Amino acid sequence: MADSKKLAPWLDQRFENMAQARQKRFEQPIEKHEAKKEAARHKIEQLSALLNTKNHKLKHQAPINSSRPRNLTSFPAPNPQTKHPTSDTPSPL
Repeated sequence: MADSKKLAPWLDQRFENMAQARQKRFEQPIEKHEAKKEAARHKIEQLSALLNTKNHKLKHQAPINSSRPRNLTSFPAPNPQTKHPTSDTPSPL
């Protein structure tokens, strides 16, 4: 190790081995889950195609009834516990 002529190639080889091991660790999970990823991509494509079909849109579209007037009483009443008392003095903000 004291000989710099031998140390430099040893360090280069050591660094190369570490870099290859690191790259292998990065690629391993990708290869391991590639089949699951492709299956999920295929399922998404199938579902997207199903959503874009005309029959599916007509079958699952909610009917819109515009002849019925909107009634404000259909909304829930305000919660009295959340009302804050108003003071006579104006807020500094």
